[in-house]
Order: sequence, then structure tokens, then C-alpha cells
Amino acid sequence: TLVLAKKVSLTMPVTELFGDDAVTIHSFGIEGANLNLKENTEDQTNYDISKSAEDTATSDSNEAVQFEISSYEISDSKLNYEDLDTGLSFSLSNIEHEGEGTFSLEESLLNTQTQTNISLRTGGVTWLDEIPVNLKAIIGIDLENNTYTFKDNSGFLRDLPVELSGSVQILKESQKWAVNLRTLNSDFANFLSLLPEAYKGFTDGITSHGTFELEGILEGNWDDTHIPKLDFHIVAKNGYLKYPDLGKALENIQFEIGVKNTTGLPKDTFIAINNAVFSIGSDKVHLSSVLTELTGNMHVNGTLKANVDLKNLKEAYPLESLKTVEGKLLA
Repeated sequence: TLVLAKKVSLTMPVTELFGDDAVTIHSFGIEGANLNLKENTEDQTNYDISKSAEDTATSDSNEAVQFEISSYEISDSKLNYEDLDTGLSFSLSNIEHEGEGTFSLEESLLNTQTQTNISLRTGGVTWLDEIPVNLKAIIGIDLENNTYTFKDNSGFLRDLPVELSGSVQILKESQKWAVNLRTLNSDFANFLSLLPEAYKGFTDGITSHGTFELEGILEGNWDDTHIPKLDFHIVAKNGYLKYPDLGKALENIQFEIGVKNTTGLPKDTFIAINNAVFSIGSDKVHLSSVLTELTGNMHVNGTLKANVDLKNLKEAYPLESLKTVEGKLLA
């Protein structure tokens, strides 16, 4: 099923149907919608249902139709996208979205508020897992050129404050992305909040401080064989973690992580971890690594420099598998 909704409602004066001015819709709502978009290994989609150009009647009028929307709402809904060829899957769950604005073929402007959970997986690698998103956005819509522009946007990726800017254009066989994402003032605790729900128990009651910054660009076409080029930078400085029931702390946490793709081919995406450092008292760990082939058999090439008493590690990090480990880690 492509789309299914429990309830669709529309409120407008009947007289609006017979006027020459913009049509005013007081409100419309969609409740319990489930939209499933799929693309198989032969590049066939279940959502390409538009008429061909020769079957579409043209209008003799040069005037753009306008709709004045007082308010609209989408609640308790879900969107799923799955590409069976590339292994990409993307979902928005528990969508709660509301807004108001003016719709026309020339230019539209929507003032929106959105809450949802986002998940992203590629080639068996889970990048985001049910991460709560809260976004307040003004979105410019150019239906004539199929372009959607993020004009004034700020929100939260779980507890992490973020700013989104740029645009997405829907082309005939691809989407053209030019999107920037960056964190606003943020502390190290907000980085921990991005961990998947399965690991959230490891962060309960933690004392933490330090800084965390994320900035990235998505730029280029997204089609059957390409993704937008990526250039994301993640930096943590002076991080500190202390679990409430353990005697020692993870201190001096520093790392620089780059997630990049310079070709637009999914297989060429790589992660570079530079100068990752943490200490437990006088014990220290230094790590640098490059991860490639993320969509297949992942390759790891890195260096590890460590002098850690595993007893101290057990007293600083609550990992079940460490409870029976003794000795030293020397590398």
C-alpha cells in the first residue's frame, strides 16, 4: 500500500468554490497516515503515478491558483522510504506536524512546527535510530520549479540544538540537494543524547561537561546511483564523563570525526577519526582510524596507542563484558 490514512478532514466555505480570488481553506487535517515509498533493484518505484506530459491537459490561463491556508495538521503519521538496490532505508515515525501559509504555483511560504523520530540506515549500518527531532521552520515552496527552501529554521535533534538551511529541488529523475546543518551552542551531554535508545541506559545519571560541535553539508544530486556529496565535521573538546555508581571518570575526551563523500557514490563514503583521546587518571588512550566500504565489508585502518589498567577501565565505564577482564591494555 502506497498511502493509508485513518482520517482526512477539510474545512472551507462553500462560496469559495465559485469566486475568482484565492481559495481560503480554514483548516485541513490528516490523522494516522502511513506513506510507504519503495524502489526495487530494477529502479522501479511504487510512487511514480503521475500522468505523462501528453496525457496532461494544459491550461489557457496564465494566472497561478492560490490557496490561503489558515491552518493544517498532520498527526500520528509515518513515512517510510526503502531502496532495495542500495540498501538505503529512511523513516519518520510519530509525525506531529502543523503549520499555516499561502499556496500558489509561483511562490508559497509555510510557517511550520514538526515533531518526529528519524531513522537512517545504509547497507546494514544504522546511522540514526529513532532520534527525536523538533523543528520550527519557515519553508519556501516554488512548485513551478519543484524547489523547497529552508528560510529560517532551528530545532533540536533529541536535545542537540541545530540550525538547518539550504534547499532541495525535485527533478525528473533525481533530487538536487544543497543543505547545511550545524549545531548551535551545545555541550558534551547533548552528544550523549544522540546515542541509540538501546544505549541510553549507559548515559543515565552521568555527570558530564565539555563542548561538542557538529557542522555539515549535503550537496549534489540524489538519484538511483548517487547520493549528495557529504562533508560533516564532529568535534569534541575537554569532555568529562563520570558515572554515578563508579569510582573513576573518563577525562580529557577529545576527538575530531569527519564523515565524507567526495564522489556521490555511496560506496565511497568514509569516516575519519582523528586524534581521539581520553584518560582515566594517569592511563591514556590515543586513537586514529579511517573506516571505508561502509555499505559492504567495512575496512578499518587505524592506529591505537594505549596504556590502560583494565581495573581502572571497569571503574570508569559500566560495560558488562569488562566485569571479568583483568590485566593491562598496552598498544
